[in-house]
Amino acid sequence: MAMYEIPRNTKGEGRILYIFSTKALIYTVAGMLLGFVFKWLLGLIGKNVTTGVANVLNGIGVFFIIFLGALGFILGTFKVPQIDKFEITRKAAGVNLDTVVKEYIKFSLKKDKYYTYDTSDLIRQELEYKEKEVYNYKVKCVKCGQTFYRKRLNRNLTKKYRCGICGGRFDVFFLTKSC
Repeated sequence: MAMYEIPRNTKGEGRILYIFSTKALIYTVAGMLLGFVFKWLLGLIGKNVTTGVANVLNGIGVFFIIFLGALGFILGTFKVPQIDKFEITRKAAGVNLDTVVKEYIKFSLKKDKYYTYDTSDLIRQELEYKEKEVYNYKVKCVKCGQTFYRKRLNRNLTKKYRCGICGGRFDVFFLTKSC
């Protein structure tokens, strides 16, 4: 009798205090430390003013600690969402927010340089129709218009399969042979 490994759910094992991944914890602590620096600076200002103003400055310092800690948690945990209405979120969907911030800082520090951006890898290009090959069928997505060619046709293609880009149905066209 053979032994088999039983798969187990390891999703939460890398987490600290259930909500913090290691990276999120580091970013949260760094944000809170920055908040403590602001609170300390406001405390120095608060020593020279009346008690009421000092209490307000103390409250503002605590707000900075909480706000910057939450901002660090968000940067360390969340990714850019995919919202089809906005072009930037379509292109950057799934990228960690801290990566976006790091790249922005790197880009803004190099103001005197010019960059060119090759978008050819970002654009969905249709498969090229090779003239040398003999194709019998042209398959086109109803929604997005993606086209591809087939030599043989799976009879379940229109019933069972959907477009990988948009989830639309396929139309199949028979290509006539010119002799």
